[in-house]
Amino acid sequence: NGTNYFELSGSNIYRSTGNVGIGTTIPGYQLDLQNIARAQMRIKSNATSGDGDATLIIDSSQIGESDIDFMHDGVLNWRLRTGDASGTNFQIRDQNDACAFAIKQDGNVGIGTTTPGATLDVAAQHGEIALPMVHFRSNRDSNSNGDGNVLKLETGGDRSDVEIFECVSPAGSRFVVKANGDVTVPGGPL
Repeated sequence: NGTNYFELSGSNIYRSTGNVGIGTTIPGYQLDLQNIARAQMRIKSNATSGDGDATLIIDSSQIGESDIDFMHDGVLNWRLRTGDASGTNFQIRDQNDACAFAIKQDGNVGIGTTTPGATLDVAAQHGEIALPMVHFRSNRDSNSNGDGNVLKLETGGDRSDVEIFECVSPAGSRFVVKANGDVTVPGGPL
């Protein structure tokens, strides 16, 4: 309509205030992309030689976090986050913005903790303790019907014994550490 909404400075154009909408007349963000079928954004390097990287840079201030939110109809499903200071960890956060998975700068990985103290640190809150905290298994099909290779680390319902190794078929514990320190190997010598 002939109105100039952008300023020109050398080869750059800019807008100092307000929001810009593509596919919407009421943008809610500084850059708001909307489309009925599928909203898309592309970052592409057209380099024909050399490095040719395509980079998306998310740079927060020193007191803020850098987040990528995955939402459905305006409701948070998952959030990728780096902390609010240099050297902090990378986190995957759930729909309640609680940390579900963290990787520290030193390479330690935490599940259920933001401060993993080991290469793999799994922490569960008290609650349903009859379920395993860590469960590795090999299934013969996609229906979780397995007949071998299972490693479980779990506490029993009374928070006493820790079952270290269990084989699905034939079923039964193979190695148990009791709360009093006794070790048993059911059906076999120790």
